[in-house]
Formats: sequence, C-alpha cells, structure tokens
Amino acid sequence: MPTVLLWLLWLMAAGQDAVMVNPRIARVEFENDAIRIVRVHYGAHEKLAMHAHPAKVAVCVTGGLARITTEEGKTTEARSAAGDFSWAEPTRHAVENLSDGPLEFVEIELKHATSPGAAARIEPQPGYAEEPKEPVPVELEPHHHPKFQNQYVRVLEVVIPPGESTYFHKHIHDSVAVILADGTSQNQVFGEEWSAPGPMKAGRAGFTEDSKTPRVHRLKNAGNTTLHIIDLEILQ
Repeated sequence: MPTVLLWLLWLMAAGQDAVMVNPRIARVEFENDAIRIVRVHYGAHEKLAMHAHPAKVAVCVTGGLARITTEEGKTTEARSAAGDFSWAEPTRHAVENLSDGPLEFVEIELKHATSPGAAARIEPQPGYAEEPKEPVPVELEPHHHPKFQNQYVRVLEVVIPPGESTYFHKHIHDSVAVILADGTSQNQVFGEEWSAPGPMKAGRAGFTEDSKTPRVHRLKNAGNTTLHIIDLEILQ
C-alpha cells in the first residue's frame, strides 16, 4: 500500500487533523507526496480542540506559552521562543495559547515517517583556513549549523550577520526554509552573477525541490540585520 495512503488512513483512524478541526487556526501552505506544510496561528488565549498529528517538525515563529492536553487528560505547559524547533512522533492532543499575544508555528509533516525517528549523531563541521574553491555540502557550510538529524530530516540553523556571505554550497535534498527575521539578501548561483538584493520576511516558509536538480549557490546578507533561517532537509 502506498505510503501516502497509509498516512491518510492513519489520520482518519487517529481522528481529525488540525486543519479539519479548525481551518481558521491551521491551514495548509504546501503539500506533495512526501510532506505537508501547515501554518498554525493562535490568537491570544485561543484554543484548538483535540486533533491528531503525524510525525512532524514544528518551528516556532512567534514565541509564547501554551497548555497541551493529551487525549488521556494529562496537561503540560510549554514555553517557546522564535526559532525553537522540535521533532514530534504521531500524537493526539488539544492546545491552548496562554499568552496575551499570538502564537505561531510552521509544522512540516512527514508522510514517509512510518516508524519512530532515531536521532543521529551530529558530526562536527570542519575548520576552514579559507573558502574552498569548490562548493561544499550544505551541512558543512559554516553559516549552516546542524542542530538535529534522524533518518527522515536534518535541521540546520542558518545565521548570516550583516555584510557576510555563505560559501558556495550544494543542496541535494528537498528542503523547507522558515525565515525567522526580516532582512535583505542576495543570491548567487554557482557560475553566475549576484542577484539584485531582495527582502526576506519573518514567518515565511518555502519549499525547494533540490533532490532532482541539486542547487549550488551562496547567500549574502545585504542588509543591516542578521539573517536567521531554519532550513529543514527532507532526507527520505
């Protein structure tokens, strides 16, 4: 049976997902046969009734405090800051925003995650005396900081101070980038000229398909604020 069909059957068996329970709070921004990107936006003290999640990575866009209630009735409180992320196995719960302001997440659901995630060791990045002449794998580029990895995903935190640029690097996996701070950037494809400066808007999430045609480029911070991005690579 295809993995995507199994994923849909699991959602049906576990109960309605967040988008079905309250599409005003949770909405789908992108979907293909491997992932679904859901933006979850709670207003102040807003509640999302009991709902089911498949395995996912959640990236916090705006911080706050939430109360989480499991289907067994157990409650916990969790405080998140912008840029925090977490891996979660399939679950069913209700969520209440305890903050006086909005609480927002970008959630990347993994349709191929049919067994529990097994965390992998993060290998240290090499020290470079100077920029390599050839592009490096993205996880070895010094502005891309590996933070978490299992058999399904690799999470990289990208931090580029004003005036700096990354080394040329290669993306070979499909990825989702979540922008955490407003800024201005320039992109240079390997062998081409720099693009014109363009804005980066905090909260935006975008999918890039790199598994079929690897992307080789570098990114420059052309503004006066630090660029901050969570880059999620889909490993399978």
